[in-house]
Amino acid sequence: MDKVQRVDEFVSLYVQHSRRIYNFVRSLTWRQQDAEDVFQDVGKTLWEKFDEFQPGTNFLVWAFSVANYKVLQHRRRQVQQPLGLSDAVLELIAKDLSEFSSRDDDRFEALAGCLQKLPAYDRELIEARYRREQPIQTLATELGRSADAVYRAFRRIHKTLLFCVRRTLAREQWSK
Repeated sequence: MDKVQRVDEFVSLYVQHSRRIYNFVRSLTWRQQDAEDVFQDVGKTLWEKFDEFQPGTNFLVWAFSVANYKVLQHRRRQVQQPLGLSDAVLELIAKDLSEFSSRDDDRFEALAGCLQKLPAYDRELIEARYRREQPIQTLATELGRSADAVYRAFRRIHKTLLFCVRRTLAREQWSK
């Protein structure tokens, strides 16, 4: 295989799996900025080591092993920050996530569609809590509501999303 074909193969595989690789990294890091930094490092490393990847094997499993290593490396560099989970626990989580990854695409697509169906106010709450990582108490203060009321709103939103995702996946299963 010539160099151009190899580059095309990498780009194709990376583009196809980059969202899942990012989600994998994000699930193992505390802060979104850390996840983005590690994700960039993973992409660079995958490209640099692509000659070691065996065509015909599972690119995603290989990428997850590189990502897991990069997350552990990042955590060791962040010694001044509390770790929360031990490296051994993170490795177990990474292993489990790797095994479930092949089924995640359908769920992520269903969740994305269900998020778009939420009323604007609910989407804004989700955005504030999960993308901007605002604590519940901060949200409650900004909204002029009690923390309990905000927790109840999130329980309602989570239940709505769960039912929507289940319906969407069931519909897709029947259409196959």
